[in-house]
This record gives sequence, structure tokens and C-alpha cells, in this order.
Amino acid sequence: MCDLSTNRRSPGRDRLVAVATVALLALVVAACGWDDDPGTGSATTPTARTQAGDEPDRSADDDTDELAAEDVPAYVAAHEEALATSALQVGDGRPRPIDRAEFLDGITVRSGDDTVDFVLDGDGIAEVVARLDGEAWVADDPEVLDQLVSAFDSIEPGDVWEAAFTVVGAADPTATRTVTMRLDTDLIGGGDSTVEVVDGYATISGVLGTETYGQLRDAIEANPEIDTLVMLSVEGSENDAINLHTSRLIRQAGWTTWLPANGDISSGGVDMFLAGRERVIEPGGFLGVHSWGSSDGDVVAAELPEDHPAHRAQLAYVTEMLGPDVGPDFYFYTLDAAPAASIHRMTDDEVETYGLATRRATTAIPTSITGPPAGYLQLVDQVYLKHRVLACEIDGESVVARLESDELGRVDLLATAGEGQLTWSDLPPGPTAAHPVTGVSIDGDHLTVDADLDLDDLIGRDTGRADFAIDCGP
Repeated sequence: MCDLSTNRRSPGRDRLVAVATVALLALVVAACGWDDDPGTGSATTPTARTQAGDEPDRSADDDTDELAAEDVPAYVAAHEEALATSALQVGDGRPRPIDRAEFLDGITVRSGDDTVDFVLDGDGIAEVVARLDGEAWVADDPEVLDQLVSAFDSIEPGDVWEAAFTVVGAADPTATRTVTMRLDTDLIGGGDSTVEVVDGYATISGVLGTETYGQLRDAIEANPEIDTLVMLSVEGSENDAINLHTSRLIRQAGWTTWLPANGDISSGGVDMFLAGRERVIEPGGFLGVHSWGSSDGDVVAAELPEDHPAHRAQLAYVTEMLGPDVGPDFYFYTLDAAPAASIHRMTDDEVETYGLATRRATTAIPTSITGPPAGYLQLVDQVYLKHRVLACEIDGESVVARLESDELGRVDLLATAGEGQLTWSDLPPGPTAAHPVTGVSIDGDHLTVDADLDLDDLIGRDTGRADFAIDCGP
């Protein structure tokens, strides 16, 4: 059903979690998209893209899956219809709307707090793992899986997938529940973004997708007084075919894109940032770029000739936003900056070289809008984890800071004259909690900590030394 996809979304920087046992989820978030008939150019078939991040699903020889501007209304309408008609029912309960469906290394369906993951292997669906009412359930009966595989293999883009199956309790295999699903595949690639208007600014966060187009379109139409989009935490895009058109709405509206000091954008998020008529980056803002590549590793963007048609849509967009003198250079720079399985944080010099900021921030976006300052822990292979700075004080060469992340919990830093200790207080059993600090570099309100992190038990790899960048600003 799918054999090749490209990825333009940040791979794993914010995806370390503890589920039963502590482990590292895949550093490469590989999107496996729905392949159109090469000659149709269907406007109603979401294609997955993550740069990093998310790129439109395509093979190296297929340049027909770009989404034409005139097809965007039908494309978005198909997603909105799928959102209205897709539903999940557990047991005898009432059917509830499916609010998100994503196709990465499997299909994940979400309805409120309930999720159903269809885990894929080379033969199709290998396992079904559900989280229902806070409990884990699985479907691994060969007969059930055979039925799901048969139905799954017959689905074409735009079809409705209807399935009913029994899951058993992960903790109590004698307990069973029936799950009934109606999934319009046009729902896939919608993302989970949030666009809000707060105190005279529009803000955006989450993973970009088809739903983002409608969110930004409506925000622009309903708020003619707004002229700035503050990008809080945008990991990337599930669907770059529509993300390029979504971003063009920003340019057409004449909005400024603004990355605050604790802002965090990667992959497709950087693509969207480029659309600002003016672009502002506060010191400390995180911009992550990398290449795209196919999920099977056979296609690597950086290895394709520069005139290859697979570059066309993205190259045209970046050139449109940055101009012909800079746009192509920036696009090909991102392909070399880091592989698809990694992420490169742009330096200040690189930001200046490619003209990503068109003016300086004379004032900061209020923390009532942006939230607390941020700290970034670089673990391994340029994979970053973002921490919220709860408290931070610099007194000469002494530093006292407390930070918190969703993945690793709270961490305290005590250092004097370049030496000290990082201590995590909420780590699950197993990982070492205390790590020596051998170097602290202070530049105004920004710290860089050189630490010897023994997190092997947590991520399953030898991390060795790692950097911790902390923004101690107000």
C-alpha cells in the first residue's frame, strides 16, 4: 500500500518518553504516505511530509504529486468532511469523533484521550495497540490481524476504512473490548496545530497539517487588526503539500512572523517562518533544519541532482519567500545541514547569511503570551530536548537554575566557577540522576553548560558529553 515517503518533521528532539519501560522512541519519524496514481494529481489525497523533519510523499522519479493552488479549496474541504464523519466507538459506548489520524511508522488514530495504533511491518499490520480510558489493550490474534491486513491492503487514497475488532487487556488478557472505527483516509495528515489570538498577537504551535490551513485562514479573516504571528513551538509538518499553501496565506496577509526567545521551530515550521513579510528572531530562538529522505532510505535529497524534479515544489517556495539570490542556496544548505534522521540548530551566522531575520527585535513578546524561557539539552546526534526554565539566577560565576521537561521531568543546576552538577529529580527508575558539570559559559542571560551525561539507560546509546543551552532571560 505504501513503499516510499519523505520526512520533513523534526525527528525525535521532543519525543523521548517513558512508557512502561524507559526507552528511546525512534529518532527518525518516517512518514509513509498515501501514493496517488502518478497521473491524477488528486486534490483530495493528503500526502505526508516531515523534513527533519516533513516532505511530500514522492518517489525519486515522480514529480506529479504537487498540490496546485486551484485545488487547495477541494483538498481542505475533503479533510474537513473527513473530520466530520470519522468516528471511533468502544464497546457499546457512543461513537466519538476522530480528531486526528497520522501515518508515520504506522497509523495512529486519536479520539480525545483514546488512541489506537496500527503498527506496520513489511507485510502490513503486525499489531494493534490501544490506549482506552487510560488502560493499555492489544490485538495480536493472528485471525484478527489477518482480517485487518486484508481490509487495509484494499484501501485506496480517499477511501473510508471501516473496521471492528476485539482487543484484550495488556494487564489482564481475560478482559476484552470491542473497537469499531470509521476512518476517512482524507483525515490523515491533518496535524495537531493550534492557532490562537492573544493580546493582539496570533500564536501558533503544534505539528502543521491540513487543519492548519483552515485555522490560519479563519484567523486572518476574523482579525484584520492582527499583523504578527508568534511561532511558539512548531515541530514540523505532517503534510507539506498543503503547508506551502498555508504559509503563503501569511505572506498574502502581510503578516510578520516572530520567533520569541523560547520559540522552537523546525523543518516545516522553518518553512512557515520564511513566509513572513517581516521576520523577527529574538536571541535564543531555536531554528532546526535538515534534509528530507525516503522512509526506506533509498532516496536522500542531498544526493539528488540539483535539477531533479523532486526538489521542485520546495525549491520554488523557498525562492519565492527569500528571493532568487538567496532562496536556492538556503534550500540546498538545509539538505546538507543534517540528515533526515537528525536536526541542525542554525547558528546566528547562518541566520544572517541567509537573511532569515529581516529586522531586529527591539522589544520582546510578553511572557504572558510566550510562556517561560527555555533550555535545550543536546543529547546525541543533534537531537534536542526542550526544557522550560522555572527559575534561573546568575551571580558572577555562580549559576542556580531549575528547569522542567515533559520527557525528563525536573532538573536542577548548581555551578560555580565553571564546575557543578545537573540533578534530575523525576527520572524513572534506572537512569542516573546526577551528572557533573565541567564547564559553564555565560553570555548575558544565556548559558551553555558542558556536562557529562550518563543517560545510556534512558536512550539506549552512549551519550558521552552533551551541551545544555539555557535562557535565563526574563
